[in-house]
Amino acid sequence: MYDKSQDITNDNTIDYNQLKVVKMELFKQEHDSEPVTINAKAPYDMAFGIWFKRLLTDYNIKSPLSPIDPNNGSEGTGWIFYTKPSFFLPRNYIDYDKTFTGNKISERHTIIAKRVKESTEQQ
Repeated sequence: MYDKSQDITNDNTIDYNQLKVVKMELFKQEHDSEPVTINAKAPYDMAFGIWFKRLLTDYNIKSPLSPIDPNNGSEGTGWIFYTKPSFFLPRNYIDYDKTFTGNKISERHTIIAKRVKESTEQQ
């Protein structure tokens, strides 16, 4: 799940020679009818969650007239992530805290980001 509080400022450990290009599909706003597809570079050893926050930040800087609202205008919403299934590849849910390598994400995968409502029920 998308962590709104995670720090994204540490660039010291990124190896810019070891980047892969990944494709991300998401809806900018909950009511949009078509997803936007973003091709972005990602380091193999960066946590997926940190990369996603940077992706949103960079996208919103480059497209200020049509930004992606990570909170959808309200609290209580979050994101889940999975790889787009195909005939050869099953859907694989992505752990926000693991790296791209740890999540086994390769360049041939398309990552789907889906908004979800956070549950406050306790079991």
